[in-house]
Amino acid sequence: MFLHTPESNTPPILAPVFSNINYGSLIFQKWIEELGKSDHNNKIKIGIIKGIDKNNPFHYKIVFSENIARSLPNLEKGYFMVPSRIHIMEPNNNTNLSNFIERINMTNFNYFIAPAFFNPKVSNYDIKYENIIKKNKIEIKDAWEVGEDSWLSFAITIEDNPIIPSTVQNPPVIRLMNLKKNLGNNLKKS
Repeated sequence: MFLHTPESNTPPILAPVFSNINYGSLIFQKWIEELGKSDHNNKIKIGIIKGIDKNNPFHYKIVFSENIARSLPNLEKGYFMVPSRIHIMEPNNNTNLSNFIERINMTNFNYFIAPAFFNPKVSNYDIKYENIIKKNKIEIKDAWEVGEDSWLSFAITIEDNPIIPSTVQNPPVIRLMNLKKNLGNNLKKS
């Protein structure tokens, strides 16, 4: 969920909605204990992938992950696992996402994150403002731009049907999807 005030110089809020606000609040409390109220080192990595389905042009993915470069700065090569969260958003229009992008551009990519949950008693969303964290980085890409070298590559699946402009030849996402298909086929043969 995205929120903003009428004042254009106020950073917007990106509020992931949790089905259990206690878990959501606990996650944010742990982040605040570790990072403080401002993630100025970008330890929490956030990305948005637009244009993931040409049949549903307003659908997008939002990705939360740990920034390995910040957590393990001396890591050279090897395999590692990083807990990440990918959520597919399925709006009927792009108003909220466009407003959020416009606002972060106006505020030099400053924004806040805070946990939210749907409160059935009032049929509305509640945001836990006491768990708010300031951010200043986010990666927003069209799906066709995501290739195997992008940290967002794990969020692209072979089931995605990305929107690819007719002027783009050999988009990175097709190479990435083919690589994933081949890896899947090789695993099936083993």
